Amino acid sequence: MIKTLQNLWQNILPIQAYSWQCFLWISFFSLVMSALLSPTLRFILLLFAAIFFTISITWLCIKNHVPLTPWIASALICFHLFLLIKIPLETLLLLWLPLAGTIAAYPCFFDKFCHFHSPTIIERQRLVILLGIQLLGSCLFQVNVLMQNWLEQYPSLLVDDFSRSVFVVKWQLTPRIDPQGLLLLDTMGELLGRTLEERNWTDAGEWLRGAVHPTQSKEERDSLGALRQEAIAELENRLKPLAEYPLWKITIQVSEQPNLYLVTLQAHWTGPRSNRSQEQDPYLGAMNCRVEPSIQGVITRCQRARRAGYTLDN
Repeated sequence: MIKTLQNLWQNILPIQAYSWQCFLWISFFSLVMSALLSPTLRFILLLFAAIFFTISITWLCIKNHVPLTPWIASALICFHLFLLIKIPLETLLLLWLPLAGTIAAYPCFFDKFCHFHSPTIIERQRLVILLGIQLLGSCLFQVNVLMQNWLEQYPSLLVDDFSRSVFVVKWQLTPRIDPQGLLLLDTMGELLGRTLEERNWTDAGEWLRGAVHPTQSKEERDSLGALRQEAIAELENRLKPLAEYPLWKITIQVSEQPNLYLVTLQAHWTGPRSNRSQEQDPYLGAMNCRVEPSIQGVITRCQRARRAGYTLDN
C-alpha cells in the first residue's frame, strides 16, 4: 500500500514546467486559494482551476493514447459547466457529443504548435462521418429528454399503445399505470360529498340538475366545472402541478329516483392519443355515486373510479 502511494506521488510530481503534472498542481493550488477570496474572485479562480484540470487530464489521456480522450475531455467540460454555471443536465447531455466531435476534429485543422492547416480529402470524409454520428447521437438524446419531459407532465400517456410508433418503444419494465383522470374523479367524488352534505335535499337536487344542465346566469354558474377546478387545485396542492389536468373533460349523468340520485361521473381525455386508442379508449374513466337524504341532510357514497375503456395489448 505504501509503495503504491509512493509510486502515485512520484507520477504526479512535475518533472518539468511544461507537463500535465504542472497543470494538475496549478489546478489544485487555484482550488485551495479560491476558498480564501471573495465570491467574484473565488468564481474566477474556480474557473481557472477547472480549465487547468481539464487540460491536465486531457494531456494525460493523450500521452497514454486513451482512445476516448475527446469524449472524456468533453465530459469534464460539461461537468465543470454544471458545477460553476449551473447549466441544466439535459442541456449538457445534448452538448456532450457535438463538443466531443469538435475536440476530436481539432488535430485535423491544427498541429501541436497551433498552426492552422486544411484537412486532407480522407480527413474531410472522416470528419463528416464523425460529426454526423455525434449530431445523430445528440438528437437521440434530445428525443429521450423530450419524451421524459412529456411523460413527466402527461403521465397518462403511458396507458396508450406505442406499438405502431416509428421511434418510440415502450418497454414493460414497470406495471401499467392508471390515467390521472381516475385520480381526478376520486377527488371530485370527495368534494361532491362535502358540497352536498352542506345542503338540504331540495338544494342538493338543484345543484345536481345545474351540473347536468349548466346555466349562464350569474346566480347559478357551471357547478360541475367549478367542482372540477377545485379538484385540480386540490391535486396540485397535494401532489404536484401537471400540464395534463386541463386536458381532462368531466361529464355527469344523473338518474333521479324516489329519495335517491344515481350520479355517474366520466373523465374523457382530450389530449394527444394514438389512432388505436380511438377505438379502444384506455383513458376513459368512470365513477358511480349514490346521493340519498339522511337525518343530518344529504349523504353521498361514491365508488372508486375505474377505467371504463378496454385495455390495450402491447
